[in-house]
Amino acid sequence: MFDSAFFDMQNKMKFIASIPNLSPPHQEVYLSLTNQFRSFERAYNMTDVNASNCAKIYRCGHLNGIKSRIDNLYNLLSTSIVSNPVVTTATTTPVPPKGSGSLSADSNDLLASLRSMGIL
Repeated sequence: MFDSAFFDMQNKMKFIASIPNLSPPHQEVYLSLTNQFRSFERAYNMTDVNASNCAKIYRCGHLNGIKSRIDNLYNLLSTSIVSNPVVTTATTTPVPPKGSGSLSADSNDLLASLRSMGIL
């Protein structure tokens, strides 16, 4: 139970951490969850199997509470990101038709007038 819930929570915390510019209320909740989640990370990363199992069993009492808070923040943020997608547009520069030279008629006229004034 602990291990599967841990990986799910860890992935959701990584997702939340990857969101730039969290609003102040979301940032506050995230920082609180990060502090609470550290004890779960320590329990998971212990090298002594017996100590790790004891820590995991102890943490299971708090598992549902933190898991639901992480799930709530994750669902709220992932929904807001999906509902507000970033829109990109592409623009192209018109290419003059072949045979007319590389400049438009207006550009050619401007260059001719600059040459006649002795600027070019």
